[in-house]
Order: sequence, then structure tokens, then C-alpha cells
Amino acid sequence: MAAVNPYATPKAAIEDAASTEPELATLWQRFAGNFIDGIVMSLGWVPGSVLGPRVFGPHSPLTALAIVIPVLIVLGLQLWTLVRYRASIGKRVMKARMTRPDGSEVEVWRIVLLRALPVAVLSAIPFAN
Repeated sequence: MAAVNPYATPKAAIEDAASTEPELATLWQRFAGNFIDGIVMSLGWVPGSVLGPRVFGPHSPLTALAIVIPVLIVLGLQLWTLVRYRASIGKRVMKARMTRPDGSEVEVWRIVLLRALPVAVLSAIPFAN
């Protein structure tokens, strides 16, 4: 019988405990998600603002509708993805989503009123007269 060495490394298989904290998105994932969201939003207003004045005239109410309707459609798509997946289109592409620090789902009203609306208002300040 061999002598037992109390200082030998353990023979049992040791596995790392699974972390309960959610994995955070990297800085580049967040940047790319916001960049993609910007492109998606521009798909809403750029065509109408370029083609609207040429087709309907620069001071026609139809020009405003040519800008507003596509923007509302894109905003509706963004809101739908927020409700369904808790992520905007850009965040969905980057496989990131908005959660609370403990990993639970965030309510949609918090995303819209406390996150999206202030950003939209602050980003519109340079354009205000």
C-alpha cells in the first residue's frame, strides 16, 4: 500500500461555478448597436426629406407627411422590437439587450420614458430655433 501524501494536489475534478451575473455588452457592441440604430432611423427621414420637396414642392404639407410617416413607421418598428425583445433593432443585431443589473427584464415604459425620450429630446436641442 502506497503512503498517502497530504500535500499532493487533489484528484477530484473541480469545475468553476456558473456566474449568476448577466454578461455585459462590450463598448464596441453598444457603439455598433447605436450606430445601426442611427442608420435605421435615417432610413425613415432621409428619403422623405430628399424626395418630398422634389416631388411635392418645398412648402407643401405633403412634404411634411413624406417625412413624418416613414419616421413614425421606423419608430413603430423600434418600439415593437423593444416590447418583444427588450432591444432596439441595432442592439438586436449586436445580440445585446436591456436588462436590470440583476438580469431581470426592464419594463417598456422605463426604456421609453427614462432612456429613449430624454436622449431624443437632448439630441434635438441643436436643431431647435
